[in-house]
Order: sequence, then C-alpha cells, then structure tokens
Amino acid sequence: MNTATSNTLNNGKSKRTKPQAGAIPIVSISKRNKKHHLQQSIINIIENATGQSLSVTRNEMSERDLFFLGLQYIITTKKTYCFALDIPIEAGCRYKRFFERSGKLVQSIDKVRCPVTKHWASLITTNPRNFDCLRKSYNRQLTLF
Repeated sequence: MNTATSNTLNNGKSKRTKPQAGAIPIVSISKRNKKHHLQQSIINIIENATGQSLSVTRNEMSERDLFFLGLQYIITTKKTYCFALDIPIEAGCRYKRFFERSGKLVQSIDKVRCPVTKHWASLITTNPRNFDCLRKSYNRQLTLF
C-alpha cells in the first residue's frame, strides 16, 4: 500500500498520511501515462492512415506537410497535436495560420479542455468533411446581438 495517497483507518475514522521522503505521488505518474497514451494514440492513427511509420513519414515530407497530413485524420487541439508529433508550438502556430489563411484548416467555435494543458482551447482539423461540424456552435446560450 502506498502511504503517499492511501487513507488509513484509525478507530473508524480515515486519516490522510504524509508522503514519505522520496516517494513519487501517484497523481504525477498517472498524468505522465495519460499524456504518453495520448501521444501514442495520435501517432498510431497517423501510422495506420499513411501505412508507414512516423519516422519514415517525417523523412519523406516537411514538418508543415506532416502537420497538415495528420490533421486530416485527427480532430484535436494544436498544443496536443504538436506535443504528440514533437513539433515546436511556435512552428505549429505558423502552420495553423498558413493553412487557415489558405482555407485548408478550420478551428472550432466552441472551446474544449486541452488534454495537455487543461486550458480552454479550440479544436482544429484539415479534413473538409469536418469543417461544418466545427464551424457550428453547440452552445445553447442565446446571443444578445
């Protein structure tokens, strides 16, 4: 039993124990595993869609083309996508702006929680079949104007 996160029973009452020195909290481990699992699932989707490994795809095309290609198969936040493919976030911003201006990328109107940063963010995709879905707001709040 891990004393860092377990509750001990003492005469019918639960008592939170202090973590031992050098103990790694379970919360931080599970967060790392979630991010790693998310990264692997995005990589697996791209590899299954292209039929080749991500390293081969990276060697064959530029980082901007890889950014566009992967978003054909995935709807996610920019930060999550950049995290999964090890694309610098600054470069991801440039690629997003380039494809938005050319009309090949659409950002959602509604905000969702980013799985990486836990902040509110928009979803993005380059798949034209999903453009209408992301442009449509699912918020039932009435607008004033």
